[in-house]
Amino acid sequence: MNGAALWEAGYRNLYGFDMSETSLKVAREKRVYSHLFLGTIGPETSLDYETGYFDLVFSTGCFIPNHLNESHIPEMIRLVKKGGYLVIVTRKIEFEREEGDLKLKSSLRKMVEDGILKKISHEDVTYKIDKNMPGITLCYRVN
Repeated sequence: MNGAALWEAGYRNLYGFDMSETSLKVAREKRVYSHLFLGTIGPETSLDYETGYFDLVFSTGCFIPNHLNESHIPEMIRLVKKGGYLVIVTRKIEFEREEGDLKLKSSLRKMVEDGILKKISHEDVTYKIDKNMPGITLCYRVN
């Protein structure tokens, strides 16, 4: 869904990463991605791209229990050029709750305090995957 929306907004050099071959198949059918890869972005899987390669890293539906957590953010930040953006869309309850292996809210706050990121906005949205689930879009600029 997001790749198609970015394409409609005029972005043409889109890369997609997913842990699910089924999701990648759906992404291929959209015909908007220039590159698609099976895998994840994280501490155990540093991607073979130079630091600052991307203008934006956009994650949706990944920061939930037993998926990605705050330990994955440094690699995402590494991939974004200075002045570029990190955008995360997730379930609002998971962002607010901070339970188990997911401490996204406090980790992002610390990264802002440490000068790694600058908070641009937190915007409430309806989470599209779970039709009536409150979601949140988190937008940060990489310093």
